[in-house]
Parts: sequence; C-alpha cells; structure tokens
Amino acid sequence: MSSLAILAAQGAAILLRRFPSKALAAVLIVFPLVESFDGPAPYTTAPEVPPIYRWLSEIPGPVPVFELPLPPVKRQRDNAVYLYWSTTHFKPLANGYATLVPPVYAEIADAMPRFPDAAGVALLKRLGFRYVILHRDRYLRARAAGMEQRMSAAPGLRRVFRTANETVYEVL
Repeated sequence: MSSLAILAAQGAAILLRRFPSKALAAVLIVFPLVESFDGPAPYTTAPEVPPIYRWLSEIPGPVPVFELPLPPVKRQRDNAVYLYWSTTHFKPLANGYATLVPPVYAEIADAMPRFPDAAGVALLKRLGFRYVILHRDRYLRARAAGMEQRMSAAPGLRRVFRTANETVYEVL
C-alpha cells in the first residue's frame, strides 16, 4: 500500500511541475479524500426475537438446542440470526457461526436433507440435543407444513410447544 502512495506522490509531483497551478494542487489533495468517502455506514435492523425464545429461557439448565432450517456449511453465516436470538436464553446451540466450521456441524448438515429420519433423530440424541426448533416461517409454506407433519409423526420426537411461526420438538 505504501508503494502505491509513493507512486501517487511521484505522479502528482510530475503533474504539478508540468502544470503549476494552485487549483490542480487542491484537486490532487482533495481527490483521495473524496474518492475514499463511502458515505454513512448502512445498518441492518435485527429481526424481532420470536416468543419461542422466552419460553426456552424459562427451562432450567443448559439444554442443547438445534434449529431448522440449518443452512449448508457454505452458508453458515445464515446462522447469525439464531445466535442473536439465543441471547434471550443462552442455551447451548448447534447453529453457530464462526470462521472455523466444527466437524460436528458438517456431520449434522449432511444428515439434515433426510431429517426427520431415524438416523437424523439418533444423531441429535447421540450428540445430546434436547430440543429442535422448526422455524416454519423460514421455509416455503408447503415445505414447512410437510416438515412439521413429518416431525410430528417421527419416532423419537415429541412436539412440546408451538407458536405462530415455530414448533419445538423434544428429542426423546
């Protein structure tokens, strides 16, 4: 970066020798400031915390939670909203977001396209998850209804709480 600044200064010196002018000097001084101005930083408004998280906060102890839909490993950053919402209850959460993807996340992500099959439910049980939150509003309507129907019928899962947009299942 410093070599680029040296080259820019050399170019400005050549221009000022060839065309001596106070106006040109002013332009050369002001241009980098104007060019680097990016304007006000845009802010993203955080989504409202769903009521399901207040319900979770009332459950004693560190009960591990898993949330659906689970973004694929390449789009793990989509879990950021789950992390934000989890500050309401501070329970252990499978849906993390960090620079490093833990191997267990990839293992869970591989099992989710077939979930709630017996192997997926067994995996969540083996990993110690107690609750699965199905965010129906984050799916297309027909897919959400189908997923809720399959999860309600799946052995090893029991529906324990439901709101307008979420359904919570306990891993038995």
